[in-house]
Amino acid sequence: MCGGITFRTSNYDFPGVLEHNTAAVFKRANAYPAPSNDIRPGMSIAVIKQTGGNRALDLSYWGYQPSPKAPMAINAKSENLTTSSYWKNAFNSRRCVIPCDGWYEWVAVDEPPKSAKDRLAAGLTRGGKQRYFIEFNESPIVYLAGLYGEGAHKQPGKAGQWQRSSSAVIITTPACANMAPTGHHRQPVVLNEQMIDQWLAHGTDNADDLLQSRNYDRLSIKPISGPLGL
Repeated sequence: MCGGITFRTSNYDFPGVLEHNTAAVFKRANAYPAPSNDIRPGMSIAVIKQTGGNRALDLSYWGYQPSPKAPMAINAKSENLTTSSYWKNAFNSRRCVIPCDGWYEWVAVDEPPKSAKDRLAAGLTRGGKQRYFIEFNESPIVYLAGLYGEGAHKQPGKAGQWQRSSSAVIITTPACANMAPTGHHRQPVVLNEQMIDQWLAHGTDNADDLLQSRNYDRLSIKPISGPLGL
């Protein structure tokens, strides 16, 4: 599961992935969120979409909920994309890439302190989990595979009112061996530039290969305690 990402840079050029100046034009025309080290589900995230051979940068709500009564999903398991009625159509025609510079995983620890105060003092979350931050050394931007669509969302501050808007989820896959220090069993699907081309082309022949976990030479994993001061 991926329940938090970071985007701490104000550079939205995405060289090699978007045409020159595409992101800058979008940023000037839209109220783009400020750089943040704590982006959670329910917040706006950047997504890169491709339609008719043209790529565009857009903002989407992180979390897909097809109707007000349906459960909200923030991740989609790679193993279910071609068989689940929830994801099949999006997998075939609404793929996207979600740029970030790192992500978080929360892992339960054995026998955490009993009180929330002691758990926080021990560097754990209030619920007794250890938080890890994962990023790639010397790679300012990480590209995650995702799906997008139109979902139903409750409007902030307006009780009982719903709106439909662009939504996105992050695809996860079984964790690679490099993730062993976290003890976490899943991770986001990470794509390089060549894989992005293949993913956004919506082909199915090599989709399984793109979604497999793989080991990474420059993966950095560090435990985080206290406020998210990265």
